Amino acid sequence: MKINKILLIGLLLGLLASITVINCDDKPTPPPEPEEHLFYIAPAIGNMVKVFSVEQAAMVDSFVVDSVDETWQMRIHVIGDDSLLAVSTAGKTFLVDLETKGVISTFPRESVVFSRDSRYYFNYNPTGLWSNPDHTLITDETGAIFWASFCNQTETMSYVYTEPVDDENWPGLGLYSITGDSVSNHLKYLGELLVATTFSYPITRLGKVFVSMTYPGYGLVAADFGSDTVRTLKLFNMWASIVPVVGPDDKYVFFSDYGLTQIEFAPSEYIFVYDANSEDSVASIRYEGIDMVDYMVISNDSKYLVARPYNEFDNITTICLIDAKNFNVIGVYDCGYLPGVISSKFASRNGW
Repeated sequence: MKINKILLIGLLLGLLASITVINCDDKPTPPPEPEEHLFYIAPAIGNMVKVFSVEQAAMVDSFVVDSVDETWQMRIHVIGDDSLLAVSTAGKTFLVDLETKGVISTFPRESVVFSRDSRYYFNYNPTGLWSNPDHTLITDETGAIFWASFCNQTETMSYVYTEPVDDENWPGLGLYSITGDSVSNHLKYLGELLVATTFSYPITRLGKVFVSMTYPGYGLVAADFGSDTVRTLKLFNMWASIVPVVGPDDKYVFFSDYGLTQIEFAPSEYIFVYDANSEDSVASIRYEGIDMVDYMVISNDSKYLVARPYNEFDNITTICLIDAKNFNVIGVYDCGYLPGVISSKFASRNGW
């Protein structure tokens, strides 16, 4: 009987010990903190960069790029995962360490457009597609006449080139396959000759490029390289300029119209959203705090869009933050200066 009691006590003590161990080891792991969405904003002219946080709804940091003169214009691009900032101006590109805010290296090219993953960049004047960070020239034979745009997966690059037609040079739309290492030049028609402008955005998996045109009308079209056809998405009034951007998830194309009101241009005051696959209209977002929009940046998770004003009269210092999933304005925030180029890690954007 004594033995049974001892055994019973031992079993109970062992059970309690095991329960204690389970409670210690199985403490729930706290969920990871959500990633902060940071947008880096350069001035139209100057050398100070400000950092805007979506979560804090405020400018949370600022720093001066010492190697840049305060009278210069900067083009900036966040390299990779928020560790470096490429600052292009005055014939070279400076790489800034975003932790120390100091310049760590330079390379001799100014008009630089980086791919979303920063593995490649296109340089205008002289024209060339380069790999990064080893700066190896991939091709300088595209014939591009201005900047190029990379698809979100960095597989293709679209650009505008000139094509001789009836003893005149007309702009055409080109597509360069980075992975396939080939150039495919296509001159697009839409009943009459389609004049592509410098603004385009390719989606490789769909085999199409969204491109603005100025003839035979002012608007946005989808150029399908598979069927060699062009489809009109939306036409605007005379003198409209349009710059498209596609979110990193390749789901929607965003675009707006802008121009010179001195020549009686009247903006629509909307950012238009179309389904990139079906090319159907999805939403119209009436932006706030801005007269016209000519530049948009979309966060790497396609959740947020920051719209920059087209500063026709150099009097707007605000940016407009938009929910890119639900298509509504979140808020308007003052930069304290005329905003220039805006960047965010792995973001998609139009223009430089």
